[in-house]
Amino acid sequence: MQVGMRQKTFSAIYLSTIVFFISVHGVYAAPLSVDLQRTIEGLNPDDKVDVIIDLKNKADINAIIKDELVKNKNRGKFARSEIKEEREQKRRKRERMIASLKDKTLLTQQNLRNYLNGNRAGKQKPIWLTNSIAVSVPVSLLATLAELDEVEMIRFDAKILRPKQPD
Repeated sequence: MQVGMRQKTFSAIYLSTIVFFISVHGVYAAPLSVDLQRTIEGLNPDDKVDVIIDLKNKADINAIIKDELVKNKNRGKFARSEIKEEREQKRRKRERMIASLKDKTLLTQQNLRNYLNGNRAGKQKPIWLTNSIAVSVPVSLLATLAELDEVEMIRFDAKILRPKQPD
């Protein structure tokens, strides 16, 4: 009798855990942020909402940094009189990091951008620093977007107003 009761208790706990996670995260592969979920509650499927779509595939900044450390180690240490050269190297390093981020954005966002173009999405703004896209989409498209493998998170793109300056 005890074994049957334990099994029923375990099954009830297991089932309630599954129900909890589905209710918290919805049935989307990529989670919708809490503020986005609240925003779309009262909207119609054809209403548009401004979102930021974060992609999973990010540039490996650590690899770029390690590569730079190896290059600098092989060159030897700089004397204080070579500060100008050091500054130039840092500038080139920043340029390579930015170029790497922008390249990753171009490569990883193309399929999603094409999909958005064919599905009544508004103007897209790629955000290369975080490999994200800011776009206005119909509420009905959110579930489909969340199911895409390359999408990590969909967030509400809230407008932040700056405080008024005192007169």
